[in-house]
Amino acid sequence: MVDSKKGSRLVVIRIPPPQRALALTAAVMLALGACLHASTNDPFPAGYGMSTFNCIIRHDDFSGRQPWLPASLLKDSLTFGFAAHGVYFYDAMDNLRETAIRQISIGGWWQIAKYLTIKAAYARFSALDIYLEDIGQFSAGSQVLKYLNISIELEGFRTGLRDSDVAKHRSLFAGASLSVPLKYLSFTARAGKLLNLSLTDDTYRPPRQLSFGLHTTHGTFGSQGMVLEYTDVEAERIRFFLGEEFWLTPNLGIHFAFATNPLLIGFGFAVNVKSLSSYAGFVHHGELGWSKGFGVDWAQ
Repeated sequence: MVDSKKGSRLVVIRIPPPQRALALTAAVMLALGACLHASTNDPFPAGYGMSTFNCIIRHDDFSGRQPWLPASLLKDSLTFGFAAHGVYFYDAMDNLRETAIRQISIGGWWQIAKYLTIKAAYARFSALDIYLEDIGQFSAGSQVLKYLNISIELEGFRTGLRDSDVAKHRSLFAGASLSVPLKYLSFTARAGKLLNLSLTDDTYRPPRQLSFGLHTTHGTFGSQGMVLEYTDVEAERIRFFLGEEFWLTPNLGIHFAFATNPLLIGFGFAVNVKSLSSYAGFVHHGELGWSKGFGVDWAQ
């Protein structure tokens, strides 16, 4: 319903329920489009990387074990693990209840042999329970040299309205990643959604991403990282990310990060107790407000 006053007259325009639902969905997608592009990794990733923007990555702890990250980023003495993460998008900071725009991610990883790592993850994005996305991710990586890990990634998408007669859009993409883990820092490079493997022309097309990062290990002043990313969205853009993590105690860490284009500010904390880690992150978008994320990681 849209009301407008002209003098003493009240004009009321009534929109039928089906059209109202479609109009509401369109409004949501327009609001999200500038920053989400209906994609899992835009404008910020899932998991611990939500509020660090994946600037903080170490190959031997939960930051590198995240199942939705490439397998090339993991080089751990542990054998397998699981992780889950939930995000509530763009809501008031004082509202910790469920919101209308949210995403849930779950996944796991397994080091089958010394030189082979497999990761798999699934995520569901929902806007008002009207527009839905299902995202499946698979990555297989190997250590090819002492200081070189490589991996290949597959990402599948299914998008559309929940109760629509229109067929859901399905698509499949391939990418590749590499990392060079050294004693005090590591270098990473990733080409995401590089090849379209979909069998039909009517497919959902998330933006391709090319990124390069430098990430330090634990030191006196914590861990630092920076990432430079190119994305081929409608207006091609380059993004810069910078992050800092500091552990106050062996079990409690805090982190801060910012990103450009769009400007995002993130902060959060992590608690690590033996094989179980939990973390919370908060990200502020200058126009859309706060997003909140909570996750857990277990490894054995």
